[in-house]
Amino acid sequence: MNLRLGLVFIGLMAGGLQAEPVRDKHVTAELIAEHTSYQPGQPFWVAVKLTMDPHWHTYWRNPGDSGLGTTVDWDLPEGFQAGPIVWPYPHRIPSGPLVSYGYENEVLLLTQITPPASGPATDLVLHAKAAWLMCEEVCIPGHAKLELTLPTRNEAPAPDARWTEIFARTRAQIPVTEVNWTARATVGEKEIVLTLTPGPQAKTGDLSVQFFPHSEELVDHAAPQNVSMENSAYTLRVARSTLSARAPERITGVLVREGGWRADGTDPAWEISVPVGQAAAAISMAGQRPMSLGVALLFAFAGGLFLNLMPCVFPVISIKIMGFVEQAGESRARLFSHGLVFALGVLVCFWALAGTLLALRASGSEIGWGFQLQQPMVVLALACIFFVLGLSLFGVFEIGLSLTTAGSGVQSKSGYAGSFFSGLLATVVATPCTAPLMGAALGYALALPAFSALLVFTALGVGMALPYLILSASPGLIRRIPRPGAWMESLKQFMGFLMMATVVWLSWVLSIQAGSGAVIALLGGLVGLGMAAWIIGRWAALHRPARTRVVARILALALAAIVLQPAVRLARTTASADGDFTVVTEGGVTWETWSPARVDELRAAGKHVFVDFTAAWCLTCQVNKRVALHQREVEAAFLDKGVVTLKADWTDRNETISRALGEFGRSGVPLYVLYAKDAEPTLLPEVLTPGLVLDALARLK
Repeated sequence: MNLRLGLVFIGLMAGGLQAEPVRDKHVTAELIAEHTSYQPGQPFWVAVKLTMDPHWHTYWRNPGDSGLGTTVDWDLPEGFQAGPIVWPYPHRIPSGPLVSYGYENEVLLLTQITPPASGPATDLVLHAKAAWLMCEEVCIPGHAKLELTLPTRNEAPAPDARWTEIFARTRAQIPVTEVNWTARATVGEKEIVLTLTPGPQAKTGDLSVQFFPHSEELVDHAAPQNVSMENSAYTLRVARSTLSARAPERITGVLVREGGWRADGTDPAWEISVPVGQAAAAISMAGQRPMSLGVALLFAFAGGLFLNLMPCVFPVISIKIMGFVEQAGESRARLFSHGLVFALGVLVCFWALAGTLLALRASGSEIGWGFQLQQPMVVLALACIFFVLGLSLFGVFEIGLSLTTAGSGVQSKSGYAGSFFSGLLATVVATPCTAPLMGAALGYALALPAFSALLVFTALGVGMALPYLILSASPGLIRRIPRPGAWMESLKQFMGFLMMATVVWLSWVLSIQAGSGAVIALLGGLVGLGMAAWIIGRWAALHRPARTRVVARILALALAAIVLQPAVRLARTTASADGDFTVVTEGGVTWETWSPARVDELRAAGKHVFVDFTAAWCLTCQVNKRVALHQREVEAAFLDKGVVTLKADWTDRNETISRALGEFGRSGVPLYVLYAKDAEPTLLPEVLTPGLVLDALARLK
C-alpha cells in the first residue's frame, strides 16, 4: 500500500494523475496525455490507448467487410471541447474470404481538447467512455470508463516522458493531405481507377500502394488492388463493391505506402478527396466511351428535334398547329414573332426545369429528368389543364385572350401569351419522354458544372423549338394550308379528343401514384370543373352585362375550388402502390421486380438479364411495350435465349432507380439494358422496334 501511495505522489509531483488502465477481456484501455499539464486557452492532445492481446484486433473508422470502429464519448467541464478521433492508418486483416481494416498489438486514438481561455482553478478531470469490438476467431464488444487528471499551469506544459515515443510513433502514422503527388479518379462499372502522379521531392519506384476508403460501400475490400506504372504515373485499380449502386462524385480515403510518399521515406499515409472525372459519368450506346461537351450539345439538339415526334408532345403540338392555321392570314413579321415567343416559352421552361433539377441534385436528392410527373399534384394539375383545353376546343367556352392560341385571341396583342403558354406546356408534357440521343446528353449534362449543363439543356430546347421557328419564318408553307372555313371547327373538335385522351393517360398515372380513390375524386372534380367552364362560356361572354360576367367568374372559380378539394387532398397523401410485383404476359414472359441485388444474383448464376427502366407517365415507354417488348416474336426470343426480364418502375420517386440510371449516364426513362452473361451491359435505343430488340438478343450466346 505504501508503495502505491508513493507512486501516486510521484505522479502528482510530475504533473498528471492517470487513473489505472481498464481491462475488458482481451483489450486494455488507458486515457493518456501528451503533456504533464495544460495551459488555459491552448489546445492539447490526449489519446485512448488500446493494447490488444496477441492475435486479437480492433477496428479502424471503416471496419471493412465486418467489424465496428471504436467510439469515444467525452464528459468534459463546461467550456471544454473535444475534437474528432484522429485515426492512424490501418492495415488489412484477412479472415477467410473477408478482409477487415484495423489494428493489432497497440494503437493510440488521438483527440485534441480545446480549453477555455480561463481554466478551472483546480486540476482538470477528463472523463471518457470508450467502446470497441475485439475480434480473433470470435468477436466480443468491450468498453471502459476512463479518467485522467491534469493540473493547470500558466506556462507551456512539458512533455510527459512516459508517452513521448508512442505519441511520436502514432503521429508518423497519421495521414497527411499534402505529399507532392497529385491524384485523379475515374469510376467504371466494375472498378475505381486512381492515377497518381509524383511531383518534386516525391519518392518513386515503390509499387506497394494500398487504398483504404472512408466509405464502407465503395470498394470490394477483399479483392486484390493492382498497381502499375506508366510514364512515371502510378495506376491503382480497385474493384467496386456490389453495394455501390451509384457512381460516387468524390473518392475519399487513405493511400498507404509503407516506405513513405516523400523522398526521405516519411509520410506513409496520404489522405485524398478527389472528384471523379467527368468522362466516367457518361456511358455511350457502345458501352463505356466518354462523351465530350461538343458531342453532348449535338446530341441534345438532335434529341430536341426528335422530341417533337414523341407521343408525349402530340396533344400540345395540336394546339400549336391550330395556332398556325389561324395565323395564316397575318403578316410575316407578326407570324415570326409568335414563333419566337413560342420558342422562348420552350426555353424558359427547359431552363426552369433544368435549374430545379441541378439544384436538387446538388442538395443530394436522387431525382432525374421528368421528375415533375413523379409528383401526384403535378399530374392532377396537368389533367385539369388538358381537360379545360379540351372543353375549349369543343366550344364549351373560349379560353380567349389570356391563355392559348387555340381560341380566337390570336388577333389581339395578348395572343403572345398564348404562344408563350403553348411553349411552356409543350415542354412540361414532353420531359417525361426521352428521345433518341437525348438520354446520353442529359446524363452527361448532370455531371457538368451548372453553366455547361445549362448549355446542354438550351441546345435541347432550341432543337425542340426549331421546327416551329422555321414554319413561322416561312409563310409560304403555312399558306398551303386550306383557307379557314367550317373544316377548322371540325379540326378543333378532333384536337379536343386528343386532349381528353391525355386526361385518361394522366388519370391512369395518378391511379398508380395515389390509388384509385384519388382518380375517383379527380373524375368527380372534372365534372364540377366542366360545369364551371360551362358557366364561364354561357354567362361570362362579352355580350353579357359586366355584373353578370363578374358573378359568373366568381361562381365558376368557387365551384372549381370546391369540387377539386377531395382530389387535391388524396393526391397529397401519395398512397403509392406496392412496388413488388411479378407479371406474366400472354406470351409467357415473366417480368420481375428489378433490384441491384437481383441483377447481381442472376448474373452470378450465369443468366442473361434484360432490364426495362420505365414509368407510367412515360408515353414512349408505353409505346415501346406495345410495339416491341410485348410482340410475340420478341417474347419468343426472350424465352428461347433464357433471358430473365426485370422491370424497374420509376413512376414514383425511387432513389435506387435514380442512382442506377446515373450509373448508365442517364437521367430519365426509358432505358433498356441487356446484360449478357460474362459481358459488359448493352444499352438499347430509347425508341424500340422489334428488329432492334431481336438483333440484340441474337448476339447472345
